[in-house]
Amino acid sequence: MNLKGLKKNKLVVPIFIAIFVSLVIILLYYVFISFDRSTIFDLFTDLKIPGSAPKEVKEGIEVTQENPNVLPSIELVIVDARSLQADKMGEWPFPRWMYIPVIESFIDSKGNPIPNGVVLDIAFLSKRSEQVQTPQNLKESEDKLLANAIKKLGKVYMQFYLEAKKSNTTYGEYESEYIKNNYSIPLSKAKYKGQILNESLTQYLNSLYWKEIIPPYKEYIGSEKAFGTPSTVSLQDQIVRFFPLVYVYDNNIYFNQVFLYYLDRIGVSFKDVEIDFGRYITIPSKNVKIPIDIYGQMRLNYVGNAGSLFHGISIYDLYNPDQIDKETKEIYFKDKDIFIGVYTTGAARDYKPTPAGMMYGVEWLALAFNQLMQNSFYYELPYIYSVLIILLMSLIVMVIISRFSTLRSYLFVGIILFVYSFASFWLFKKNILIPYSSVVLSILLSFIGLIAYRILTEEKEKKFIRNTFSNFVSKVIVDELLKHPEMIKLGGERKEITVLFSDIRSFTTLSEKYQPEEIVGILNNYLSRMTTTIFKYEGTLDKYVGDEIMAFWNAPLPQEDHATLACLTALEMMKELNLFNQEMPPEYRLNIGIGINTGEAIVGNMGSTSRMDYTLIGDTVNTGARLEGTNKVYSTNIIISEFTYDKVKDFFVCRLLDKIKVKGKSIPVSIYELLDVKEDFDVEGLLKKYKKVKA
Repeated sequence: MNLKGLKKNKLVVPIFIAIFVSLVIILLYYVFISFDRSTIFDLFTDLKIPGSAPKEVKEGIEVTQENPNVLPSIELVIVDARSLQADKMGEWPFPRWMYIPVIESFIDSKGNPIPNGVVLDIAFLSKRSEQVQTPQNLKESEDKLLANAIKKLGKVYMQFYLEAKKSNTTYGEYESEYIKNNYSIPLSKAKYKGQILNESLTQYLNSLYWKEIIPPYKEYIGSEKAFGTPSTVSLQDQIVRFFPLVYVYDNNIYFNQVFLYYLDRIGVSFKDVEIDFGRYITIPSKNVKIPIDIYGQMRLNYVGNAGSLFHGISIYDLYNPDQIDKETKEIYFKDKDIFIGVYTTGAARDYKPTPAGMMYGVEWLALAFNQLMQNSFYYELPYIYSVLIILLMSLIVMVIISRFSTLRSYLFVGIILFVYSFASFWLFKKNILIPYSSVVLSILLSFIGLIAYRILTEEKEKKFIRNTFSNFVSKVIVDELLKHPEMIKLGGERKEITVLFSDIRSFTTLSEKYQPEEIVGILNNYLSRMTTTIFKYEGTLDKYVGDEIMAFWNAPLPQEDHATLACLTALEMMKELNLFNQEMPPEYRLNIGIGINTGEAIVGNMGSTSRMDYTLIGDTVNTGARLEGTNKVYSTNIIISEFTYDKVKDFFVCRLLDKIKVKGKSIPVSIYELLDVKEDFDVEGLLKKYKKVKA
């Protein structure tokens, strides 16, 4: 097994996993973005709004404190439980004549409108039943009288409906044509995702949703400031997150009544807006771009929980002139934006589940108007940028954690997910929507893939380390390498090491005198003792060459005291040899020479494709081997070079022997005999230091 290849894989494999997972996530992008647009949007909305959203429909308005994100000019006039009392306005639906004093409440004593406008979230789609009791003083039909009051006010935005299913009912052709001619524009003026509409796109937009128009009752034609529709697109989970601004029906584009009111408030005709389905509604004169989906809906910005957004007043207080005097009304409703509608479960079932709780329709319309007036629109990143975020986040995270341990990887991924979640939520509050679930899942799946890869390859790596090093170094070092395999640099590394050579004197002569079995037994006993000593001082056993031993320090793990450890090993080897000789008959007693040198060498896994050994090469090694043989000349046991001496002279007693010429050096090298450890040198402290580091 090639550990160098493994280390390359530590970067290649994570990148491959990240790219593969990201591509799968990108292929399923619209599945995840749908989840973001619903569940994640609801979650972030809930986190953004203080307090808990009401799970059930509330009766009445509770504004405990002013919301800085709400226009103070918005005022709700609500059909509430109080107004439905028998001694007030009675059962729902109210007779239409009851709305006359309500509408007249918004006209001052000079006949001028008091508020900016009135959005009437109550539709008058058919004639009232003849059986409905009306006051005897009404000289004309109640519909005509109410229409006259509406016309006199001149600022009432009324409703017609669009339906998703076609019925068998026949509605007024004149009224439908009136709406079409006065409050719609041809579909041909629009675009679809930047494309000019051709026949197929026109057919597609016509087929999306709306199938029928229900116009207002004929008496109200001409009394309005504008007619718009409040119709909504029903989604699978029924939670309302979007607000339709424009609608496609029968090759024409119709408008929401709130959108028409907004356009009038900013002084723009609906005929001057540019509509690009799936992209934007653009108002060029005001430099406004409203993001919309293919249905013509903008995403609603819920700035507060249902029931606590807008101030409101009971419709009964306007119906009964004794409740509020005329002068007070003129002051209170001055420059207000009025929304009239149902705000109780006792009347029409006009409430919707939203991310901000169960919300009445009139409050929902007011919320959309508030958003339009404040240009507070959500913007989603284009597809290409979302794809880049998914890919780059996965790649960056995987490249970084590939350098970490598994435990640190878990911690880092947790931190990254937290930071990305926080950033996504922070941008959400700034009305910028970035991909969330796709990025989070891409990071998690990539991480799981990397962990699985590590599990599959870790045992191979551990087996390689054990096979390679268990015979060369102490168990402590092997354990440390298993914990931190990244510390191994195989395949060739130049570094400073200290090398030790030892050889038995006249062993060839000895081996000729005795039987092979005896010689092998003696040699095995000797080599075992010497190897144990090398491991005791954290050395790496390179090889046995007959009776010769080669060992080195400062590889594979770094050891700043490598020269000191080698010298301690040599002295301990001589002590161990004395003990060995005391146990052996005189004829079997041995004498050895040891050479130690310090310098740069190339360390690594070397050999053929079928067999490799962890070893070292270089002039430093050759000099060490020569020093071992030089002991014969000076009748010594341990010789160290001047390079080793410079590192250990403060800890050992040494004697200068001579200067000798060595290969690769033009200047003779001083050599020293290593005699003993100085008395003040704390050998045990040094060994504890290394044992502690490896623990």
